[in-house]
Amino acid sequence: MSLASLLDTSYVLDTGYLAVVVALVVVMTERWRLAGFLALGVAATLFGLATSFPMTLIGRDFGLGFAQTLAAVGLPLAAGAIIAGLADLSGATARLAAASAGWSGARRAAAALVLGLVGGLGASPTASLAAVAPLGRAIGGSGRRSALTLALALSAGHAALFPSPLVIAGGAILGADFWLVAAYGLPVALAAALAGAVVATIAGRRAVAPADVPLFAAVGTPEVAAPPPAAGGGRGAGALIFVTLVLVALLVVQSLGDMPSEPFGGGPVREAIQGVGRPLVLVLVGVGLMLAFCGRAGTAAVGEDGTIGRALGAAAPLMLAVGSAGGLQIVLQRTGVAELAAEQLTGLPIGLALPFLLAAVVKVLQGSSLVAAITAAGMMAPLVAPLGLDGGHDRALAAVALGVGAMTGAHVNDGFFWIVASLARLRPACGLGLITIGTLVQGVVGLAVVYLLAAVV
Repeated sequence: MSLASLLDTSYVLDTGYLAVVVALVVVMTERWRLAGFLALGVAATLFGLATSFPMTLIGRDFGLGFAQTLAAVGLPLAAGAIIAGLADLSGATARLAAASAGWSGARRAAAALVLGLVGGLGASPTASLAAVAPLGRAIGGSGRRSALTLALALSAGHAALFPSPLVIAGGAILGADFWLVAAYGLPVALAAALAGAVVATIAGRRAVAPADVPLFAAVGTPEVAAPPPAAGGGRGAGALIFVTLVLVALLVVQSLGDMPSEPFGGGPVREAIQGVGRPLVLVLVGVGLMLAFCGRAGTAAVGEDGTIGRALGAAAPLMLAVGSAGGLQIVLQRTGVAELAAEQLTGLPIGLALPFLLAAVVKVLQGSSLVAAITAAGMMAPLVAPLGLDGGHDRALAAVALGVGAMTGAHVNDGFFWIVASLARLRPACGLGLITIGTLVQGVVGLAVVYLLAAVV
């Protein structure tokens, strides 16, 4: 394809428009201090108009994405905020913080890394991060290093560990053996998580936007006076750990229920399995268990002026921003720019780098990791034989590379980006420099390990 014909293609212009609106989001939130959800709404509108979408369709698609995202992610965020608030009230946060006070920075990072990898097994990275964030904050504190280590480890786990939906989708479409996918995904996830921990360590030493004036309050940090650890904090600490494990288990079971092989059976049984990790169930189970463990203190916290009301108030701006990111995703998807750009790469004879690159391009241009994995896998399916990747090991490695690519380059069109920025108390401009670059570094490291495994086997 000549340079002139390349410049004539619509996807090149649309990609440029996306770069402009991302820059505008940064300017609006950083310089003008506009709320994140408003900045994203303006960005979606400008992008839609620039790509010749009528305003009626822009409004419809943005509203659809906003509603779907709030239903899928807003409810887990609300549950995480309430659980964190109740943990503060019960003394669980203080007890766990006291227990980990003597830990070195490396030990705190290791705890956050393990918790993140476990959380990455869940059906949704955003819901999983909301579920594990209260426990991560209690153990590792609210520092930038701990928050980024937790989030980037979760990203690595969701990219490569079985039974993440990204791994399941890629493996199923490419016809890979899931046992091989699971075996190869483990070292890839560990290497990517360690790379994320290095990025988080470097980021923790950098002076960025004032942490005491975050764009959003960190998830679940309402101003409550927590009792000292001796006042029942031990029971609350155990409750927080137990509730976190239950929520992650529900999300993992939901992932297993999505497997094409139907390990738990099909029909109504499968529907029931898939339903256990739904957002409403997470709210009812997580909040219900924490309230039960809090006893009388929990009963007093349910009012609008109590801990629950304050927790929801602290999380509301973040929930709106995540919803707006979902709205922007739908507007971007309607243009087809991600698919058009990725199709231009399908002829490249670059082996295992192709599924990674296809997924990464779709991810960056439209925002959803699962959509990126499914789209890239569909493009790769007819290419595995021509590229010499039709062997059992090669298909499994291609599925892992695809999953890693689908979590690479998270930015403002991804709700996960906004949650991580909130936890790490980063403004979007700093988030692009740390979260986006951090996931890019993880992607490169993950792909390098994929090639290393291919050379060994």
